[in-house]
Amino acid sequence: MVRIAETAGVGVGVATVYRRFGTKSAILRYALMAESQRVSTIVADAMHRSAGPVGALADMFAAFVSEAAAPCCSLAVCGPRAAPGSSPIS
Repeated sequence: MVRIAETAGVGVGVATVYRRFGTKSAILRYALMAESQRVSTIVADAMHRSAGPVGALADMFAAFVSEAAAPCCSLAVCGPRAAPGSSPIS
């Protein structure tokens, strides 16, 4: 709740967060929309840097996959240590 409040620019208390957003669903909706906008901007920027339509499509796909994989990579680096010889994929 503290991160949500700080990001929203409101007081840190739970009551303040609920006054700002109303419900848990509204908090989730806001977070999903903000993340969607962030990823859309990254993908659009990748497209605009490309030289042609094929390059734009490839760059957009690469940017999207990179953003989608980031949380998984973070877990692989910061998560619990795997046993030697084990696979991270079950």
